[in-house]
Amino acid sequence: MTISLFLLVGGFFVFLLVLSKRPIINVINENNWLVQKLKKRKSFKNPSFVGMVLFMGNGVMFLITMAFLYLLMFLLIPYMHLIVMIIAVISSIFFWAIVHHAWNGTNKDRLKIATIGSSFYIIVCIIFAYWYVSYQPSHPEEDTFMAAIGFTIAIFVTSVAAVTCFIYTGFVSRTTKQ
Repeated sequence: MTISLFLLVGGFFVFLLVLSKRPIINVINENNWLVQKLKKRKSFKNPSFVGMVLFMGNGVMFLITMAFLYLLMFLLIPYMHLIVMIIAVISSIFFWAIVHHAWNGTNKDRLKIATIGSSFYIIVCIIFAYWYVSYQPSHPEEDTFMAAIGFTIAIFVTSVAAVTCFIYTGFVSRTTKQ
């Protein structure tokens, strides 16, 4: 599969996820045990705290995904990395849905939460962009073109994750499942 086809299919998949955000968010309902547990916490009323929980949750899931992808480099199982990435996307969306349902506050505070939480991916995107611009090959035979493709994909994935996290946690209206 070529890189342009990968980016096109991935972009189309993310577009569908954003368009169908309400039914996906409603998979997790208000009676979920984790939603109820978070709603009862006194500290979960503070938008800065909830934003930091979202920030840290995004960071933990990102690091777990990177660890799995690193371990998969040592296995010769084709397309297993794609399965790991799909599982990471699904788990992130469920985490965002739980945070969305657990928050009972104003829309302004919801945007604060989304901004703080999605800033993790923005920071990672900036780091990848810096590495891309300042990349120096360690030896003359190193393939800088493949490194550039890797950095481009990493920038694309993290920027799409930031936008999707912001949309799912900041802009979804609170409707109940019929």
